[in-house]
Amino acid sequence: MTAKSFSSIGPGDLLVAPPNQLSPPFDRALVVICMHDSNGSLGFVINRKKDFDLGRLIACECPRQGVYFGGPVEENSLACLHQHSSFVQGAIPFTDELSFNLDVGAVLGALRDEIIQPWQVRFLMGYAGWAPGQLEAELKAGWWFVTRGNKELVFHPKSNILWRTVLRKMGGEYALVANFPDDPMLN
Repeated sequence: MTAKSFSSIGPGDLLVAPPNQLSPPFDRALVVICMHDSNGSLGFVINRKKDFDLGRLIACECPRQGVYFGGPVEENSLACLHQHSSFVQGAIPFTDELSFNLDVGAVLGALRDEIIQPWQVRFLMGYAGWAPGQLEAELKAGWWFVTRGNKELVFHPKSNILWRTVLRKMGGEYALVANFPDDPMLN
């Protein structure tokens, strides 16, 4: 896994926030990009698990399924990332192996029917969005590192260590950044 040039960013890429550089919603965040074109960009934060499960939000057959902070836009909305399956109604594929879905009921039905497994789904509240040219400007300013994502990273079972894991896999100077303390005053 290596860093990518910001000029070639696209769906499936991961934005990795440098430590202590961005506003609190994005400090040490990993964002998987689902859409990126001349209309703007859309992605979901994948490493911020909430302290409650899906059953607190909706009545469902999988109430213990985790819920994640997807981003600061429309934080009361619920969406899903899941491993790509053409059998899930409303799935919007963004790589060969990953889709997102705004129809939570369809994803819950696919879980019930065992079309997808619980470990192949992330329920997310909110999303990250950028106006046309905004993400490119942030990349040019150095607000994000970019690398290629995959299903193993998106559905990593230990989201609390994922930021450091990704930086270490990127290697070189990025591996060094993974060791920065949460509070630079403690350095």
